[in-house]
Amino acid sequence: MSSDVEQVRDATDLIALIGEYVRLEPKGREQVGLCPFHDDSRPSMRVVTHLRSPFFKCHACGEGGDCYAFLMKHLNWSFPQALEHLAERAGIQLERRGSEASSETRDRMQARRTWLRKAFEMADNWFRATLDQPAGKAARDCILDRGISSEMVERFQLGAAPDGWQHLHDALAGDDMPSKVLVEAGLLKRKDERCYDAFRNRLMFPIHDEAGQCVAFGGRDLGDDGPKYLNSGEHDLFKKGRLLYAMHLARAAMRETGRAIVAEGYTDVIACHASGWPETVGTLGTAFTDDHARALQRQVPEVVLLFDGDEAGRKAADRAVGTAMRHVLDVKICVLPEGTDPADLLADATGTEQFRKALDIAVDAIDWCLDRSGLKDTAPGSAARQQCLQRLLGDLAGAGLDRADALRRELLASRIADLAGVALATVLRGLEASARREPIRTEPELEPAESADHVERELLAVALAAVMNDQTAQHVFDHLSSPRLTAIAQTALDLLADGRAVDIPHLHDRLEDEGDRRLVSDLVEAGHAILESHAQVGETPAAAIEQLSNRLTRRRDVHGVNSKISAWRSSGEGDPAAAARLIEELRATGRRATAMPKAAGG
Repeated sequence: MSSDVEQVRDATDLIALIGEYVRLEPKGREQVGLCPFHDDSRPSMRVVTHLRSPFFKCHACGEGGDCYAFLMKHLNWSFPQALEHLAERAGIQLERRGSEASSETRDRMQARRTWLRKAFEMADNWFRATLDQPAGKAARDCILDRGISSEMVERFQLGAAPDGWQHLHDALAGDDMPSKVLVEAGLLKRKDERCYDAFRNRLMFPIHDEAGQCVAFGGRDLGDDGPKYLNSGEHDLFKKGRLLYAMHLARAAMRETGRAIVAEGYTDVIACHASGWPETVGTLGTAFTDDHARALQRQVPEVVLLFDGDEAGRKAADRAVGTAMRHVLDVKICVLPEGTDPADLLADATGTEQFRKALDIAVDAIDWCLDRSGLKDTAPGSAARQQCLQRLLGDLAGAGLDRADALRRELLASRIADLAGVALATVLRGLEASARREPIRTEPELEPAESADHVERELLAVALAAVMNDQTAQHVFDHLSSPRLTAIAQTALDLLADGRAVDIPHLHDRLEDEGDRRLVSDLVEAGHAILESHAQVGETPAAAIEQLSNRLTRRRDVHGVNSKISAWRSSGEGDPAAAARLIEELRATGRRATAMPKAAGG
């Protein structure tokens, strides 16, 4: 078997393999891309193939390895599954040994997944075969009625669940497929020690994982006996909030067009593919999630969120915007004409042209938010504008934009400020205030040119990216004032006290809040970038930490003197001696304040 492992590894093009799941770009002799193993907003993963043994490595989270390691981590596969998949991909026939099968069976969790995969493969084949039989007539009629071509039936592997209680049970359950496995897969249900089919009298839509393997089903009712659509329940292989329908079919078109179109229903996705938009994927009965955004972010720079032309569609768009904008994606909202969905619209004689026009005028996410807020309809400086801005920023903060990557947040805040006609500082303060459920301050506070928060983030980022020890962690902890950053630094101290490494996996294990986990990932990535710039001029991580600490200390000294100056100016006393003392104190910090008072005779 060891020879098989080496042969398959040598036959696998690692760039082509990883490129099926992550958008890679050349950087020198390597390829770089967003790491799929943590919430990556900068290309942190590199793929190296010019050395003797090709490998991938993420400098942020530390994940790395060969082709087997990538599939095992990314698709949650066992080594035998990864080996068989890559062997089949390379056209290599593997040796079979009984000891391997018995070893895999002894691993109960892996055995469960193996049985589940087999159950879905068998069910998929049976549903597809049933479609062409007399029992599949109702499903075939539905396909004709919906205008789905035979090409799309084959592409999406549609099938039929016949009307009846035990058709699938009788066809699949037996020595090769125990009933309990079919129950665990959600294909059968159990009542009073008897099993019956979960999907009955339905047009079946298989749902595939990123590797193209069937892991669940959606079924459209062909009568009036149940919900219009019935989806598989979640299990080891299937999480609705992580998978996108037809992702395995749309990936190549996404790369070619540079965008993804996200629809809501199975037939909507099929209609888009049939009409010339094969870059379309669909959510699986859930709202658009962070996992969806991360999966798309690794493939394309632009996402068009497609919604039905009714108020429910507009509200769904409102919910999706905040989620999408937290990630490094250019997001557009396309709402179709009133009362239409993609499948119905594209079935019309002029539907393709109408759909193309709707995509062409898709609204940028920020413009969508501003339009929905009513901000553009208010007068500058009016109470109505402030109320609209408060409501808009509250909605965005509620969606988590205040916890987005710092650069991403500032870029979006800058656009909002420009379009709303207010200062950038007002928008940034508004996001923070809204996250704390405080009113927006429209009058700026006296601040120095630098933000302490920004310098604190850089200091903690560098410390986390460097090899941290007790002394470094305590030094950084003592320089932080932000409660959120302090809590992360304390977590690092706790890890060190427990004898554990300060890295992303260990920090994520200790942090309960998902926003804090994302922040840690962003900090580590930013820290590596800062350290790289210091290394280019021959400076060590320790020197970078010391520079940032001194910068933070100077900033706070200046802020303290500025506060005294503000009090001196507002007092109206005009004491020249006090002014001279303040000037001397300010000079001692090595910087000047923009509102520096003049001494008598100055």
